[in-house]
Amino acid sequence: MAYSIQRITTIDSTVLRRLFDDCGTKVEENYTDLVGKTPDEQFAILLYNAETWATKGMCLECSKDGTVVFVAWGMVENMNWKLNNFLAGRDASGSRSFLYDTDWLVSMRDFHLTMTSVYTSHENVNTPNKSAKTFLDDRLTVADADSQFTHNATEDTVVDTDYVSRTISGIE
Repeated sequence: MAYSIQRITTIDSTVLRRLFDDCGTKVEENYTDLVGKTPDEQFAILLYNAETWATKGMCLECSKDGTVVFVAWGMVENMNWKLNNFLAGRDASGSRSFLYDTDWLVSMRDFHLTMTSVYTSHENVNTPNKSAKTFLDDRLTVADADSQFTHNATEDTVVDTDYVSRTISGIE
């Protein structure tokens, strides 16, 4: 399997909708501002945010064997990419197992290393005790135990009543 990651400045709404649909209830679970809205309203909010940050911040798109499986976006300020949202969909075989593939982590690391003129740290904003947060913590644990990865990660910082933040820097 081959991963391709690139910075994008435009959003293909059909692809984003597929990723959104693949995520199901995890979208609402991890982004409390979407609670109580219909799926179409939720998607409209995420599409607007993705389009905004694709042109005014940072948006990455990851493909696995030619199928877009992951899109992440957020603002960049003071060389820090504040990743607000991501959608992780299914690959061509219908699986999301790529999220736990070390080769995917290596590809993400390698992509981040090409972006040092845009950002040098990467801040994740997540809802505590929800799937995106536990996923991030798990991936950091895997990276911490693997000599292929070097990075510094802060402890969680409370952003507000709904979110915590963790910054990753020194990626090598």
